[in-house]
Amino acid sequence: MELVSESSANRGLPASYPLTVPSGYNPLGMSFSPQWEAAGNRMDGGGNMYSVWGIAPAIARALSATQQAQKRPRSEKKPIPVDQKDDKYFERRKRNNHAAKKSRDARKAREDEIAIRASFLEKENAILRAQVATLREEANSLRQLLLQKRSRP
Repeated sequence: MELVSESSANRGLPASYPLTVPSGYNPLGMSFSPQWEAAGNRMDGGGNMYSVWGIAPAIARALSATQQAQKRPRSEKKPIPVDQKDDKYFERRKRNNHAAKKSRDARKAREDEIAIRASFLEKENAILRAQVATLREEANSLRQLLLQKRSRP
């Protein structure tokens, strides 16, 4: 009778203890905003974030950085002469300022949500590590019991 599966032999885990996390497992009861999920972010059953487009977030950021590096440089700012600053100009400036503020606020909200998510994942990781340690101890004690039973005639 083999207690340790081949795939888990190097970790010393018993074959009868698959360490899969059920879908929807959320020990801290945290939820994430619909905007976060609408942006294509999801969690798989193992607590890993992935994109619905099949690209890991780190890879997507690297691709984005590469594409941004290939863009042509911005031209120099040229001041608008005072005589050309009419109502249309001021309306465009007002809309642009509003859009820039909205973009900054959205980025800050995303950064805050990522920080909260990181904290959640750190706590969940600590819980899972404790569960793994408990299961390893249980496996070792069961292994010792089995060896004792085998050694008796």
